[in-house]
Amino acid sequence: MRQAAGDPRVVIFTDDPGWHGRSLVRAFGARGIEAVFRSLTDCRFEFDEGQAVIDIPDFEGRLPRGVFVRGVPGGPLESVILRLDILHALADCGVPVFNSGRVIERTVDKALTSFLLARAQLPIARTWVCESLLDAERVVEAEVDAGRPVVMKPLFGSQGEGLLRLESLSDLHAAIPAGQVF
Repeated sequence: MRQAAGDPRVVIFTDDPGWHGRSLVRAFGARGIEAVFRSLTDCRFEFDEGQAVIDIPDFEGRLPRGVFVRGVPGGPLESVILRLDILHALADCGVPVFNSGRVIERTVDKALTSFLLARAQLPIARTWVCESLLDAERVVEAEVDAGRPVVMKPLFGSQGEGLLRLESLSDLHAAIPAGQVF
């Protein structure tokens, strides 16, 4: 059975609307479209007797007119995948999803984003991504010895959270990289 469409509202998925979110609500409103904030953490799936429902709070089982994704909250891998599953399912049900699950998967991961940008021959900073402490030590030592700055970032992250400037191997050894990825 297909989920009922018909709610005229647009959902803006975010946990922190901020001025960006308020600007989006005004822009949608200027076009006669009501936009509401919801968190992906509050959405869920319901499966029963051949039915699949994407439950968005206050939508009573109806699908929104569209979805605009401002943020996907972090958390354990399973939680993040479930949130992306919700976005994929909405798109599969015909709901326009701006900043789709696929786009988010490709852009939230700094390694994949860097790979895709480099492959498209777009300029990016020199970048290494590895799991090996030995490989990371070699990179840091070579770059520091050459007088180049080294910044370690979490593979998944934003807003400058988790950035560390490494000026020596001891800085690297003192750092605890997220997910053991350097």
